[in-house]
Amino acid sequence: MDLMSPRVATLILLTVWALSGAAFAQGEEDEASRIRAAQQEAQRQAAQERRAAEEDRQRREAGIKALNDFMNDSRTQIASAVNAAEARQARERAIQLEQFRGALTVFRTATGQLSEALGSKAKLKDPARQISKSTAVFLDFIKRTSKEPSRFDPSEFKDFTRTELGWEALTSAERLVPHLAAVMLTESEATVDIRFLASLSKIQAELLRLQWMTQRLK
Repeated sequence: MDLMSPRVATLILLTVWALSGAAFAQGEEDEASRIRAAQQEAQRQAAQERRAAEEDRQRREAGIKALNDFMNDSRTQIASAVNAAEARQARERAIQLEQFRGALTVFRTATGQLSEALGSKAKLKDPARQISKSTAVFLDFIKRTSKEPSRFDPSEFKDFTRTELGWEALTSAERLVPHLAAVMLTESEATVDIRFLASLSKIQAELLRLQWMTQRLK
């Protein structure tokens, strides 16, 4: 068997080493490529997650802002509606109070006229009508404050003559004057005594009684 010459052996070894080195280098390059690809994919996913997180944050902030704007608008609208309602109620109450004041003036005058008519045995119709009209204003005003309905039994007057009914109406009207004045004054105060509110039902019953009588005086 012929022995390989040292020169040939050296060439073979160099070729094997070169091939091995090239394969190793190629393997390192492939591994580096894989590492770079993995790093790039991780960076891409991280960037995508950051964008998604930023979009979520922006959506949350937009939602919170929209809710706050809605709440602010709602509070403003509610406050405006409440203020408008309170102003309207105040105007209506002021008008009613002025009507009450005017009716009380007419009531006092008509009560005096009824007294004179009874004393002179004149017709009672005109002062009685004025008292009845004023009584209607008082009742409408008091019903807005007093929630308790009032009634009276007209059978107590079944045996009264015209004159007796007139004198009873006069007595009732004179009795009511200070109470009606108190109602008007109380409306101008910031606080109302609970005992006064309780007395409104009694005033209301007395007014109904007086109204019934004056509507029947001729």
